This record gives sequence, structure tokens and C-alpha cells, in this order.
Amino acid sequence: MQLIFDNITSTFIATAVIFLLMATNHQAQLTSVETTANYVLHSRVNDFMAVFMRDMRNVTTVVTPVETDSVFAIRARTDGLGSPERLVEYRRARTGSVSVNSGTVDQFKIVRSVDGVVTSESVSTVSNWTIQGQDNSGNIATTASDVTSIFVDIEASSPISIPGVSERDQPVAQWQSVFKPRLLREAVI
Repeated sequence: MQLIFDNITSTFIATAVIFLLMATNHQAQLTSVETTANYVLHSRVNDFMAVFMRDMRNVTTVVTPVETDSVFAIRARTDGLGSPERLVEYRRARTGSVSVNSGTVDQFKIVRSVDGVVTSESVSTVSNWTIQGQDNSGNIATTASDVTSIFVDIEASSPISIPGVSERDQPVAQWQSVFKPRLLREAVI
């Protein structure tokens, strides 16, 4: 009888240890997926914004002071200060929608084109994109000639869905800045 009791006890203990190891392993895998999703999201947003910052350093003219028909256009020297001015457009393209607690949120990507040729695009899960020209006072410019700075705000969720995590709890990257391009300010002054 003692032998049967010892065997049953050891089986329960072994089962508990195995379940504990499985739970720990599952949590480690989930953490790894979350880390990868967060890294992919931030690297894609940062890569796209690096291209955007380069354009902001070399912008010479703002064509549309605020986003019009999902397009914000500038003229910039895309290959540095010695290169000719080229038309650079940032166009918002809808990619779908996602359900959240308060309803649905549209998702889109930002497509950058130079003289009509697509050269890069953002992650396809952008939920907020605000870009507008500002005047000397920091107000939204009414005409392209009044623009002395450019405000940009981008928010995107992870392109990799994490299993077991709701859409509203997925990783989010937000990037916001005001650019005061030297060539643009010199044209206004």
C-alpha cells in the first residue's frame, strides 16, 4: 500500500513540475514574440522616418501646406544640396481596418514618391498620420509661401500580430516632430 501511495504522489509531483516547465517555456516564447514584434515595428517606422528627415533637411518649397486628398507634396533636393529640386509626395494609402473597443480604426501606409516614382513606404499599419506646414507663429499655414516649419505625427501598430493579445494591447510606435528646414526658412526670410 505504501508503494502505491508513493508512486501516486511522485506522479502528481512530476506532473506538476512538467506543467510548471511548460508554462515557463510558453511565457518565454510569448516574450520573444512580443520583443520581435516591437523591434520590427520600431525599425520599420524609424527607417521610414529617416528618409522623411532627409527630405526635411533638403526641402526648398512646400507645394501643399496641409495634406490635401491624402497627399502632402514638397520640392526637395533628394540627393543633397547640389542636386536639382524634385517633387516629393507623401501619399496616404488605405490598407484595411482593425476593430478596437470604441469601434474600428482605419489603417494605411504612407507611400513616398519622387517625380511620380514610388521610392519607399511605411509600415502598412499606420493609424494616425498628420502632416502640415506651419508659419512663424506655429499655426497651420494657409498658403505654401507662409510655411517655415513642418509638423509631422505618425502612429502605427505592430505588423506582427501577437497571439493571445487583443488588438488594442498590441505594440504601438508614435513619432512626432517639428522640422524647420534651413532652405525653406531662407526662402521665406
